[in-house]
Parts: sequence; structure tokens; C-alpha cells
Amino acid sequence: MDAVKLLQTQFDIMHQTMMGTADGINEETSHFQPGGRAGSIAANLVHAVLIEDLLLNSFITGGTPLAYGEWAGRTGASELPDMQGGDNSGWDQRVTLDLELGQQYAEAVFNQSNTYLASISADDLDRTCDMTAFGMSATEPISTMLSIILVNSAWHTGEVSTIKGIQGLQGYPF
Repeated sequence: MDAVKLLQTQFDIMHQTMMGTADGINEETSHFQPGGRAGSIAANLVHAVLIEDLLLNSFITGGTPLAYGEWAGRTGASELPDMQGGDNSGWDQRVTLDLELGQQYAEAVFNQSNTYLASISADDLDRTCDMTAFGMSATEPISTMLSIILVNSAWHTGEVSTIKGIQGLQGYPF
């Protein structure tokens, strides 16, 4: 299996796992505040999908993220975090999510990722993008950025599973 095919498989598994983990939540469970510094299920889902959208559609492809373009105002999130380095303290406690719109936005982002991955070759993974806005190098390989998307999504899916569990719900779908 080549590297692109492996990434396609990993993205498919991650998307299925994230959406399967989110299955069965409602307004109450998605906005439950677990305490401490942890954010709600809604905040974790918004963050994970938004980061995939931003990294793919802005930094990797040089386009406009869906959340700031054709999906502006339709992500389901009551507010998006400040991605320009501003103060986001309390965002994960304030944000609410319209679950239906959030799922539609997530599906649009996932489709963009799948379309992108289907369009590239293994050589494209070595191409670099400028990530200085995130405190990273100006020459980060695309393969690293795609890996960051996957790991970030896995972390937040784990948080969603845990927050469901402390509410007495099934976390992961397996």
C-alpha cells in the first residue's frame, strides 16, 4: 500500500470513528460541562472538524476554509474560536452546536478531505506549506499536516468518548 492509500484509509477510519462516537448525543449531552478544563462534546467536535477544514483548505491547498467561505454561518457552531491568536479562554465553555448543521458541515469537510486525498500522489506529500502562523516551520511537509489532522481528530474523539462515558453513555462505537 502506498502512502496516499494509507492516508485515505486512515482518514476514512477516523471520520467513521468520530461520527460513530458522536452518535446518540443530543442537545443536553453535547453541551454537558464535564468540569475542570475540559470542554463539552460540542466544543470538541467543532474544534476537530474546524482544524481539519482550516489545515486542509487553507494551509495545504491555499484555498478558503469552508467555515469562512461557502459554509460561513452554517457550521452549526454558535461561535468559532479566534484562529488569529486572540484570546479563546472560555470558548470551549460557551460554544453551542446545532447538531444537525454540525453534522452537515462535518460531512462537507470530510468530503473535501476525501476529494483532496484522491487527487494527490505520494510525491505531493513531500510538498511543503508555510505554518509559521501556528508557530511551526515555514517548510512543513504536507504529510506532517495530514498527520496532525488525524492525531488532533483522534484526541478529540477520545475526549468525546470520555465525556459520553461520564454521562453514562456508550463512548466509542465499538
